[in-house]
This record gives sequence, structure tokens and C-alpha cells, in this order.
Amino acid sequence: MRVLAASWVLLTLLGYDASSQVEAGASVETVYDDNVNNNFERLSSPATAVMIHGGYLWDNEANSVGLGYTGGMSYFSALPNRAFHTHDLSLSYATPLDEAERTLFNAGAGYSTRVNREDYSFYDHSQFSLFGVLEHNFSGEIVGKAGYTMRSVRFAELEEFNYLEHYGFAQLTTLLPTNGTLILEADLGSKGYLTANESPTVQTGRRGRGQNARAADGPSITQLIGMARIGQPIVEGTGVSLTLRYQVNLQKESRYILSSTGGLSDDEFLEDHYGYEGPSGMLMLTQMLPGSARVRLSYLLQGRTYANRPASDLAGVQIADTRQDMRKAFSVQLSKPFESLGFTFGFSFDHIVNASNDPYYDYSNNALSFLISYGF
Repeated sequence: MRVLAASWVLLTLLGYDASSQVEAGASVETVYDDNVNNNFERLSSPATAVMIHGGYLWDNEANSVGLGYTGGMSYFSALPNRAFHTHDLSLSYATPLDEAERTLFNAGAGYSTRVNREDYSFYDHSQFSLFGVLEHNFSGEIVGKAGYTMRSVRFAELEEFNYLEHYGFAQLTTLLPTNGTLILEADLGSKGYLTANESPTVQTGRRGRGQNARAADGPSITQLIGMARIGQPIVEGTGVSLTLRYQVNLQKESRYILSSTGGLSDDEFLEDHYGYEGPSGMLMLTQMLPGSARVRLSYLLQGRTYANRPASDLAGVQIADTRQDMRKAFSVQLSKPFESLGFTFGFSFDHIVNASNDPYYDYSNNALSFLISYGF
């Protein structure tokens, strides 16, 4: 409701006399995953994810303001206690800063929540975010972009993991003589926990690895990321891209749940990248098909060295000072829109192999999904 109220205040201050439009949509995705928890136990379950979204855009010649909502529900047939729902409110503002519209400014705010059932309630959290992005077209071939994001994340049960993040990036995109594109980007992020160093006992409800757990010391972490991506069309309708990325932790501290049988780190809460460092590379091939259909193949190779995170055997005995993973992922995605009906159908297959010196995280994963979405 705060985001909604803020949008009306902003519109009033801007003296809005503008056209408006509504957009809405929904999607249903069915997934069969043979390792839903991504660990050696290999628990499999069909899953269904339902999502709805709606938005309202006020637009005039000078700027635009948008308000949106997205809600989702995920249900696992074989693991019903793992079901959860999410809600996301967003407010956005965009305006050109010059008459030629070579410089654009975008800003926004968002609030989201995730709510799980009792056995997985340690995932429950809320998040508030603010962002601003400045984009400038230097020429027809070079575009620069820079931005900043602030996020505040709070967990309902694991207060030790509440944090404030500041994240900035700078990006340069250039058109190559071969009609390809080169993107260079540098990111700097800082994540600070909101509680002092201590090791309180917490309960997670996680089977085996999360009972009688404690949060390891580590108040904050700073990470620098460098990325280079080159994309090149091969023939009409066919393109290939290569992305190289390296992330290094300048401040090597993190926090994770530790128990007698292993650990649960931040990256498993929010796909958080601060807990590890290392290189990655991804090769992607995209092929356009008749009827606006598209098929995409990708292969990812990623090394992960976890900050201040030991590796333990399945009995909980430490076997290495640092957990190290090598992750390989192969993906096939196919999508076909039916624009006259407003529907899009999608299919994807993912195969992941995560080789780790921590046996609990030494696993493979196969997931097959079907998606149908509708929007207007």
C-alpha cells in the first residue's frame, strides 16, 4: 500500500495529464525435477508454479510512471510442505534528460515477500528496494549505462541473516564491425548484516542439515565482478554469444547456518552470489524458427570457492578448510508465441552437475518444464 500511495503522490507532484494503459497476464508452469533440494539426497517431485501480474502505466511526452503487481504460488506434489507463495509490488519512473533523448533516467522502488509452510518457514522474508539507472547514447555504436540499487532484506525467523545491500554497476555496449556486440561491465556490491557477530541457536526445519544450527560469524562482505560478453550473428536468424565473468570477494566474510551435518548458505536463500567467488563462462546459441518460434542452447561452467565456509562429510566431520564447487549446466529452451491469441508456449530442459568437495552438495539435477503464458 505504501508503494501505491507513493505512486499517486508522484503523479500529483508531476501534474500528470497523460494517457494510460493497463497490462495483465498469467502463466502456469509444470516442472518435473529429480533433485528439488539440489543435494545428494536426490528428492524428486513434480511442481506447479502459477503466476499472475498486472500493471498500470501513465505516460506523457515528458516521462512515464508505472505501477505493477506480481503474485506467484509454487506447489511440489511429493513435498507439499515445500509450497510457498510470493507477492511483489513495484513502482517505476522514466524520463529523458535532453531533447534528443540521448540520455535516459529510470528509477523505481519495490516491495516483495515470500511465505512458506512451517517446515520451510526459515525461507520467509521480505525485501524493499530502490534503484536508479542512467543510460547515455554516445553515438550510434556506443551506449553507456550506470546504476545503483539498494536492497533491505529481512527474514521472519533467521534475523541473523537480515542485511542491507548497496550495489552499483557501469556498463559499456559497442557495435562491432561484424554486426556483433561487445558488452563490458563492472559491478561493485556491499552486503552488510544488521546484527552483531554472535552465534545464536536457530531452528530451520530443514531435514538433517539444519537442526540445532547456528549462524557463523561474519558481519559483511564486499564483492567486485567483471563481465565481458560478445554476441555475433552467424547467418540470418542464428546467433551465438560468449559470456566470461569473474567475481572476487574483496572482504572475505560471510554468514551461513552450520549444524552437525553440514551447512546452508545465503545462496540457497535468495540465490545470493556473495557467499562465493570464482570464474564462470557461458556459451549460448540462439536460433529463430518459422512463426517467431525460438530455440536456445546454453552451456555454463562455473567455479565456486565459498568464503569462510568449510567442507564436511555426511557425518558432519570437517574434511577441508574451504568448500569448493565446480558447476556445469546445460540448458535447452524452446518458445513459440501465438500473438493473435495472446498465448506463448515454452519448453525447457536443464541438466546440472555440481561437483563439490562437500559430499552433501555433490549432486546432479535434471529438470523438465512446460510453460503457458497469456498477456494483454
